[in-house]
Amino acid sequence: MFPPHLWSLSALASTCEHMFHVTPHPGWLPTSMGMGDGLASLAAATSHLLFINGMLDPWSAQSVLRDLSPTILALNVADGMLPTQSSDLYRVYYVSSVLALAF
Repeated sequence: MFPPHLWSLSALASTCEHMFHVTPHPGWLPTSMGMGDGLASLAAATSHLLFINGMLDPWSAQSVLRDLSPTILALNVADGMLPTQSSDLYRVYYVSSVLALAF
């Protein structure tokens, strides 16, 4: 679905500035979502949470990628985005089985 390519924050920033006249702020998302003090503040503020990340999805770079506690979990789908077509049904099964075990 997505051909492999090299990625860097500086290349992304250069492209965004050239095409859209904006500069990315990688640290902004956690702060805007109440995690300004880091992931520990998220763990203190909630009880059950599941972050599902398709690692080829650009949004995964700003997501929580590791478990924070036994009830705040990160599920990383390594080879794609979240299921978007029928050939991705095995990912749906995988995510469903993890959800059944976690909650």
